[in-house]
Amino acid sequence: MNVFLAAYKNELRLSLRDRNPQIIIFIFLILSSLSTLIGWLTVRNVGRIFTDVKALGLTSAPNPFTGVPSLYFTRDNVIYVILVGSLMAIVLGVQSAIRARQSETAILIKSRNVKAGTLYLGQICAIFTILMLALLLTSTLTLISIWMIQGSPMNFSVSLRYFAFLFISWLLLSGLAALGILFGSWAKNEEGAFLNPFVCWSIVVFIIPLAATGVRPIALLNPTSSFTESSGIPNWVHNILNPFMLMEHFKAIGNWLLGLESTRKINTLDFLIFACSSILALTVPYLFANRSLGKKLNV
Repeated sequence: MNVFLAAYKNELRLSLRDRNPQIIIFIFLILSSLSTLIGWLTVRNVGRIFTDVKALGLTSAPNPFTGVPSLYFTRDNVIYVILVGSLMAIVLGVQSAIRARQSETAILIKSRNVKAGTLYLGQICAIFTILMLALLLTSTLTLISIWMIQGSPMNFSVSLRYFAFLFISWLLLSGLAALGILFGSWAKNEEGAFLNPFVCWSIVVFIIPLAATGVRPIALLNPTSSFTESSGIPNWVHNILNPFMLMEHFKAIGNWLLGLESTRKINTLDFLIFACSSILALTVPYLFANRSLGKKLNV
């Protein structure tokens, strides 16, 4: 337990002091905090345009933005987690592994009765803590913003859905941070340690959904999922690639938890794929911890 605590405290201190993670954490906090304000301004401006159009007699439909749910203003957080949050988690994980390899402490560790898995758990738990603190800080600013917009705080059931969304966001980012440690531990050089996970991330976020759904690439930047009904060969391709569309499953689950997903029903498969992917991402680096310990960098 002392080894775990030492690794945990050391990683927590070094990660918070490292400039690269600091920058991307700051960007994530700013974007996530401003998303509520951006969502409110969008609703207000579009509502004004609709009022002007209705005043001209061009439509008799009711204003679709009247009485929008509280969490509607947080809808952009889904895409911010996927884009900026994911990069933040990967950088934290890779930077942790690179830092450990550059310090060349593996020789000393191997000479003692210390398990590599214990060191990995200390490292990853420290990063889990940083990710949790970032999400909690973001949630605090978001709740305050919604309180100011509405003039009253969110009720208990709405707040519970929001914190459920934060939990699955933390689970996603934790898995990516663990994979970042894995890539950082096995890469031959520092450039590859950062480039390889980013390439894999871009394939999961853009390439696979594009091949499976055929939507325009710009549509993948929307916070709503891009799942579409199809038949024939496109349907076969979709079914084959469906388990690998992790970010689209996250979008669907996230929007459902926020009460914003009305075009697609969430089924057990979405949760199952997301849960299995997260568990796999968290456990694989632990299983390879012994083999990756002491690998030389830039050789």
